[in-house]
Amino acid sequence: MRWAPIKRKLFSSIEYGDYNQVVSLIEEHPKALHATEHTGETLMHMAAKYNHIHLLEYFKEQGYEVDCNFTGRDENRPITPLQYAAAGASFEAAQWLLEHGADVNGRRSVHPITPPLVRAVQKGHLGLVQLLVEHGARLNDSYELGEGKDKTVINAVKMAQMKGYTEILDYLYKQGATEPVDPYEEERELPEEVFLLRHIEQQIGKVQDTVSEIIPASEASIQVHIIPPTAERQDVTLVTTGMSAQPMAEYQIGDELQFAELMLALPPTWPTSKDEMTQDQFRWPLDWIRQIAHLPFLYEGWIDEGIIIPNGEPPVPFSDEVKFSSLLVLRPENRALSHCKPGYKEINFYYLIPLYEEERQLAMNKGEAYLIEKLRRQIPSLHIMDPNRVNVGK
Repeated sequence: MRWAPIKRKLFSSIEYGDYNQVVSLIEEHPKALHATEHTGETLMHMAAKYNHIHLLEYFKEQGYEVDCNFTGRDENRPITPLQYAAAGASFEAAQWLLEHGADVNGRRSVHPITPPLVRAVQKGHLGLVQLLVEHGARLNDSYELGEGKDKTVINAVKMAQMKGYTEILDYLYKQGATEPVDPYEEERELPEEVFLLRHIEQQIGKVQDTVSEIIPASEASIQVHIIPPTAERQDVTLVTTGMSAQPMAEYQIGDELQFAELMLALPPTWPTSKDEMTQDQFRWPLDWIRQIAHLPFLYEGWIDEGIIIPNGEPPVPFSDEVKFSSLLVLRPENRALSHCKPGYKEINFYYLIPLYEEERQLAMNKGEAYLIEKLRRQIPSLHIMDPNRVNVGK
């Protein structure tokens, strides 16, 4: 018999508390004792979740620890059977685990975890809350929910307030629990651009200068920031802010694509002062990054990887110094750079990659994905504009 059906039968038997079937399967297939769900839960976790004490006892006899760790991808994130029992409102399982030495607070790690007490409050189970408190649960343990300026600190009291569980809230107050301290309260009042600039400076480098618009070309007001080379990054980077203040093609595309900012990386020899960069021979990158940032709002479209914007039709070179005549929108391979979440809004950062006309024609004939794969394979540091780079369209 193949392993997948055996495993499905094993976990189904645990869910329904079929002790004899579980024992029979493990005796017939010894490796089943160490089976895990695809998300990392062990047999002990599932027995705790479904409140089956006889199975908890059996797994302990077979060598499982009462605080055995969830085995998901993040090995440093302890999620114990007690946390599963609390999340499942499994009172008897939680009581058994505590009586057998389980850590009432679910074990700490460098990663945020939801304390068992908060999980019990979330389920609205007063008896389970009382059980955990009586066994020494820390009343004010908390975790953080959300990102950026929308980050919220949740503890047992906060959860009871959010859920409207007045009886549990009264009990927690009587035990001495308090509302969580919000360390992000002041930051929450900061404008979104502050968080964007922090992301830019953390991922790229310190902004040296900013070119702002006097009269915006669309409903978005675009600022272009100039970041000089650093010891770690040998390019001059232009990056926008203001584009993500408005959603692109709202209701036409998913939330994950509605907000964007653009980057254009230039050679380290490129001037970095605002005055030099606005001179005729150097200004085309500045003009084009700003022009493309306005396009979605002028024509009710959106920007995403694979879009190619030509300089006219037929395209003409951007300047006398370069032969490039189109720009390809490309996601950075570094996800830390390509995504920023100052709140629940997800902002995508894209590079603009200058293309030769032959490369644009290649994309038109064989598709943008084919061109991108060929560019990435043949051009080191593709994101940096190199006027002398290989033309992969020839």
